[in-house]
Parts: sequence; structure tokens; C-alpha cells
Amino acid sequence: MLARLATLVADGAAERPLTVRLALAGRELLRADGASISVDSTTPNRVMLAATDQVAQILEELQDVLCQGPSWDAFLSGQPQYSDLRNLAETRWPEFEHAAREAVGERMVVGLPMHPDHEVIGVLSVHLSAAYSANDWDIALFVANTVGAALLADPEATKEQGGSWSGRAHLHQATGMVIAQLSVPATDALAVLRAHAYADSMSLDEIAAQVIGRTLEFRRDTP
Repeated sequence: MLARLATLVADGAAERPLTVRLALAGRELLRADGASISVDSTTPNRVMLAATDQVAQILEELQDVLCQGPSWDAFLSGQPQYSDLRNLAETRWPEFEHAAREAVGERMVVGLPMHPDHEVIGVLSVHLSAAYSANDWDIALFVANTVGAALLADPEATKEQGGSWSGRAHLHQATGMVIAQLSVPATDALAVLRAHAYADSMSLDEIAAQVIGRTLEFRRDTP
């Protein structure tokens, strides 16, 4: 397994950042349709380092906005979590699962905590159109922990942030502006941003950009 991971990660080293190669390797080893890697997964500093496809990115953005889902709970609990969007008879995260099924269709979403050094540093998430096909949870967690170890071994990797996720400095700036506009604590300001992102079907990044650009301003009477 380690030899195969090393081979997959080495592929395309000259063209792709390490974080992207690790996500692609996780996808292949777990026989998934797509994968993503996030760190600080339940904090305001949450960053998605890489996503292999648009579906993986949408699933991460939904969890970022809604503060719920398998990746969210995997980070908090340190245990693997999954959501079967093919069957919503019993939902664990109702808002996420209904929004995710509408956005990406019926599939399995799995969050695997990365804790290579006894502390959870982030989550390797995968999605599949069929049943979860990793041999067992032990192998899945081994892959996630190995990916986490690779990130820890290369501090520069956590600075590689692909796609529209260019760090959280802009989110902190937007949160500060909402604090000033509404005179509320930081946690409440961030909750306001999340609520607007959910209501407008936008990502937190997009809402933060509107606040910073002053196309969206908050007052006590803001709907």
C-alpha cells in the first residue's frame, strides 16, 4: 500500500502541487470517484487544500457553509463518518444531506480523519456513486493517516491552496467588517455570513468577497 501510494504521489510531481497529488492518490487507493483534503476542518481557519473534481469541491463548500456533514464530524470525533445520499430515510445531517443530494445526486460521502501524530489535523474526504468500496475502515484510515503524515512532513504543502480556496484572510476581513457593522461577537458575525451563504446558495468565499467589495453590507434591519 505504501509503495503504491508513493508511486501515485510521484506521478506528475513537476506539474501538480503535492496536495493535489495526495488527493488524487487517496481517490485511487480508495477506489472513489473523487476526493478532497481539508485542514482545520471545523474552525474559521478551515481551508480546502485540494479537490480532485467539482463534485468534491461542492461537497466541501456545502459543509463549510452548513457546519455539518461527514467531514465536519470526522474532524470533531476523530472517527470515520459517512453519509449515504442514496437513502435519506434516516438522515444524520438533514440540511447537508438534502442540499448535497440536490447538488450532486445520489452518492456516498465519506470523511476520514487524518491523525498521523495522535492529533486530528484535517480530513481526507471521498465520494462514490456506488457503495463504499475500500476493503475496510482500517485500510481507509491508514490511507488518510499516511496522507496526513505526508502533509506534516512538508510544511509548504499546507500553503498550497487550489481552486477558489485561496486561504481565509479574506474571510477574517469580512468577519471583522460584519462585527463593526452589527456590533456582534466574532462567532455571531461568522454565523451571519454562513446564513447568507446558505440562503443565497453561495460559498463563504463568495459572500466574503461581496462584504469586502461593499456590495453587501449588514445593518440591524438587513434581511
